[in-house]
Amino acid sequence: MNIRLVCNRIALAIAMVVSPLAIAANTDAGASSSEALQQARAEQAALAKSVSVDDVGDADSFGRNVTYIGLAQSGNVNFQSDCTPLPGDPPPGPDDRCITLGASGTTTTFDERDIGRISLPRNATKSLICFGVTSFPLWNYFNPGPSAVTGRFRFLNGFTIENELLDDPALIDPTTGLPYNGAIELPLGSPVLEYVTLQPGESDLKRTITSRTCIGGLVSKRSL
Repeated sequence: MNIRLVCNRIALAIAMVVSPLAIAANTDAGASSSEALQQARAEQAALAKSVSVDDVGDADSFGRNVTYIGLAQSGNVNFQSDCTPLPGDPPPGPDDRCITLGASGTTTTFDERDIGRISLPRNATKSLICFGVTSFPLWNYFNPGPSAVTGRFRFLNGFTIENELLDDPALIDPTTGLPYNGAIELPLGSPVLEYVTLQPGESDLKRTITSRTCIGGLVSKRSL
């Protein structure tokens, strides 16, 4: 089963070089390691069966080691009154986005998806997928008008899990009551919501750095 996690971008390269002589010399050691691995798996399976969901919340992941399966950086999303590139500016990255701001006094909305991705190979996870997200939103309010106004900023990030198994129309999303249509939408991360009052001519620059890691899992074997 291949899972495509749409949220960030990643490029990984792994190389391994093994000497044929080392393989021949360590046949017995390899067999011993294989037996130890099989024994460890059997012990883990027995351990998982000894607990219930009521006991530990997620019996499938109980006793398992953590395996890191990817690290990525998303593209940048910028807001400008004019997104026309200036002469000499470096070209934007393939996952970067520029949103043209609405007129003063109006709300500018945005929903930018697929600005990065991680593709997981078959059997990359056995029980659940967890996440760690760090966000760096920076925004600036400015009131050019003659009277006080209220500024609002709302930011939320999330993930989309895509898999061919989710194309089955019989699989229903419990949150919407509709078929998954190939993907699970998971809005999460570190939300920001702020309201401020700006006097005439006032500006207010804000920046926040927040990190969030999952507790119950982004998606688990039990939830599917």
